[in-house]
Amino acid sequence: MEEARGYLEEGATGRFYTDYELGWIELTDGNATPARRYFEGQVILLEARSGWEIQRVHMRAGLAVSAAAEGDRTTALAQAAHAVEEARTIALPSIEAMALVRSAEAAAILGAPVGPELPAVLRLLRAQGPLRWVAAALTIAAVAHEAAGNHIVAARLLGGAAAVAESLGEQPLPLPAVAAVVAATRLRLNEALGIGPLTDAERAGRNIPVPDLLYLALDALDT
Repeated sequence: MEEARGYLEEGATGRFYTDYELGWIELTDGNATPARRYFEGQVILLEARSGWEIQRVHMRAGLAVSAAAEGDRTTALAQAAHAVEEARTIALPSIEAMALVRSAEAAAILGAPVGPELPAVLRLLRAQGPLRWVAAALTIAAVAHEAAGNHIVAARLLGGAAAVAESLGEQPLPLPAVAAVVAATRLRLNEALGIGPLTDAERAGRNIPVPDLLYLALDALDT
């Protein structure tokens, strides 16, 4: 990690970029506590700085997910709400989508009920078109649908999310904390449907066009 820090400090502009990258490296490696320290330190530093709103939203979003992975519900939900609120004042759809997805991920990690952030990001992605954040949003939507008893929909969304991620060269489940939630979701789907129907539904989801996947995900969640 020290070698990585040295590399980033030489190649990036300012400590923000170093802490941002290292925070996500730690979180991707499943190390929530050191990740939280990177994000939280930057949130404190950027709190009173004008002109750094985008950077602060990114750090709040990272803090929300890392705090959720630690089981700190209060911090996770508060920082997620702050990130979404600030993102909406910036009026950049990509930043708003990121904040909404991270907020929904934090809630899913905590086992919290579906909030308005999930349908909001699904509507935003449906309106905007780019595929960035689609796989992550569909994954959390699958978790929500499984919790609501919509087993076939959930399985199709998991298949669709995996296909979208692969089309972009992304890892379908880059964060261990989210991967654990999805693993538990898939286990319950297997119990409810059986391995054959689950596999068939996931396969079918991989062939559904993205706009239709977003409509499917919004069904019964659009509040």
